[in-house]
Amino acid sequence: MEYKVKKKSDTQAVVTFTATAADIEGAYEKAYVKAASKVKLPGFRPGKAPIDLVKKHLGDSVIEDAANILVIDAYNDTVEKLDPSPVSRPSFKLEKFEPGKGAEFEAEYEFLPEIKLAKYKKLKVEQEQPEFEEALYEPVLTKIQEQNVIMVPREGQPVSEGDVVTLNLQIAQGKKELYKNSELEFDTAKDEIFPGLKEAVSGKKVGDAHSYEVDVEKNFPDRRYAGKKVTVSFDTVDVRARELPAINDELAAQAGEFSTLADLKADIKSKILKVAEEHLKGRAMDSLIKQVIEKNPFAVPTALVETEVERILANLSRRLGIEEGKRISIEGLAQLTGRTGEEVKSEYEAMALENIKSRMVIDETARLESIEVTDADLEKEIRERLVSAGYEDGPMLDRMVQDENLRSGLRDEMKVKKTLDWLYENAEVKKGDKVSIKKLIDEGKIRI
Repeated sequence: MEYKVKKKSDTQAVVTFTATAADIEGAYEKAYVKAASKVKLPGFRPGKAPIDLVKKHLGDSVIEDAANILVIDAYNDTVEKLDPSPVSRPSFKLEKFEPGKGAEFEAEYEFLPEIKLAKYKKLKVEQEQPEFEEALYEPVLTKIQEQNVIMVPREGQPVSEGDVVTLNLQIAQGKKELYKNSELEFDTAKDEIFPGLKEAVSGKKVGDAHSYEVDVEKNFPDRRYAGKKVTVSFDTVDVRARELPAINDELAAQAGEFSTLADLKADIKSKILKVAEEHLKGRAMDSLIKQVIEKNPFAVPTALVETEVERILANLSRRLGIEEGKRISIEGLAQLTGRTGEEVKSEYEAMALENIKSRMVIDETARLESIEVTDADLEKEIRERLVSAGYEDGPMLDRMVQDENLRSGLRDEMKVKKTLDWLYENAEVKKGDKVSIKKLIDEGKIRI
């Protein structure tokens, strides 16, 4: 069978097949064999009749199956040899199908276009500058205070919200004891650990005893109590209040190897500025990619855009906690946001198109500049990440470093970063306007 490929556009191609009479005969043979398992002939069990009798019985009724087999088999046999390579499922068109003579048909598909980047070096970009405000110290210092909280006894004073209470607790159903703990520590700042307990403990003092009855709901997580009427009895053994330490040199020493509060604040400022600068550098890199796309226009196959939209929706579904196997749809998003389906579809297709073009530009830049990630760089990065995650150096970590799935995904990630760094280093970067770090935090752009 002969075939010929012709480009219709920058992203579409048509492959034309010319089949011989022998090719058609072979397709008929396959169609008869396929149909034979279902044919019922007198004197034979289903699927057991001789093929010659099957052919005589079916005759030309399998012509549609034969044509389909011819077309599909021809495409499958040549798909890996096609140049340009397909990135979409084909659409078929049967022009001629004449048993004993021959057939002609077409398969139209989309392919990834070649990108010719002419303008991607020495681009100009302004990088916004982070503006640090004194108010940024407060949430970090408060967090450090909470991490070094002082527990102060409150003997003689009633339990209030946020106190930590030690109880001698018993839970029973009638005379049957279900639970007992003579030193149960109950943090009233956290969620209820048992129905009614937080309310019952509130206002009690050390030495106070109390009991109450409660009907536990059937869906209560602990089956020992679910759906039962129980009696909860407790003695208040100890009550302690949280007291935040003063923000001073002593707190700084507890937070790390800092001699003074000024040293701690300098460290806080340095780390916050680093996070903000990395974010703003990322914005500058995004701007560079957009410039490359604008200066080097190219088309993208529709099939890739559709696939990327599906990927974006799948990721969004995971973030929204939608169970595996299901995902939010364009229509579902339209209902949630009060927009039309067409508006949402257009937005997500634009997002997908930008993602694909960005990746194609990055890949082509890496190819042109011979940017690669060496095995040594890869193994060093994997090892550092695993150690940072708590894995100890040893045989197990060595095996994980060689895990091909881990290596493949990380190599790709590192190559993208390396290419973006190259574009940034080869651009003319100027200082731009100041940006409030607090605003970046409030907008959810960065976290500290």
